[in-house]
Amino acid sequence: MWIASKLAMTKIFLFAFLFSVNLWAQTKEKILIISDIDDTIKVSHVISYKSFNPIVLFRTWDTTTPFAGMASLYQLILNENPGVNQVAYLSNAPSAETGVEYLQNSHQTFLKSNNFPEGKLVLRDVIFDSEHKNKSIRKLVAEIQPTLVIMVGDNGENDVNVYEQARKELNEQGIKNLIYIHQLYSSHDEDEAGKTLYPGQIGYATSVEIALDLNMKALLSADSANWVYEHTVPYILSIRYSFLQVLKAISFPTFKNCSDFKWVWPTDSHENLPEFKKYVTKTCK
Repeated sequence: MWIASKLAMTKIFLFAFLFSVNLWAQTKEKILIISDIDDTIKVSHVISYKSFNPIVLFRTWDTTTPFAGMASLYQLILNENPGVNQVAYLSNAPSAETGVEYLQNSHQTFLKSNNFPEGKLVLRDVIFDSEHKNKSIRKLVAEIQPTLVIMVGDNGENDVNVYEQARKELNEQGIKNLIYIHQLYSSHDEDEAGKTLYPGQIGYATSVEIALDLNMKALLSADSANWVYEHTVPYILSIRYSFLQVLKAISFPTFKNCSDFKWVWPTDSHENLPEFKKYVTKTCK
């Protein structure tokens, strides 16, 4: 009688435990990160093609220079819900199917050699398909069915407009979304003007601001955010730039003009943040 009662209690406890674990898992967002590559996670200077700057060809082939902390940030977001959160790398670069295979190989090499987490690489199958990114976002959302889509891009080409259109469509479906835009170019620059952000789009200068914002929104744990503050922040502060600016992760390449960026987050969550804010604010002036 006593043994039967104890077994019954054990089953009840086990059921309650499994139920609570399942409930906890259900309360976590199923996140899909949709990330641009050039000028978002890879130092590319794509906008320089407008001024026929030969450096853009060099940057196209270079696979050694990511923006500091972006690979770690993506992995930390995936770690928040392992096996559920996913990342997709979305680029307007032509795929091998278009006959321009070297760009696909370059992006694959870049992602792997710089320790970006595994994810689908989505390139353009039709070179002149201006709707490639929006069509791809729709397809990814339909396949993965996330509860939250985090879109990360830059203000050099058309991510600002593409993601705004995606935001409208996601809102219509009741899917939560966030847009982070790397303010790599100034909207006031006559030669290499960057796009102005739409209301609600969040501008950033480094990966640290994304981590800080996600932590404040309870989408990145305190432990993960602290990892960024204790590893990425000191690294960015310690960078000494070489002439060519290759072979290592950097945050402020010489062509970067982030004067449009405004720091809008409190810095009291970690002792490293006040100094970092001053550095970023000064550098972006």
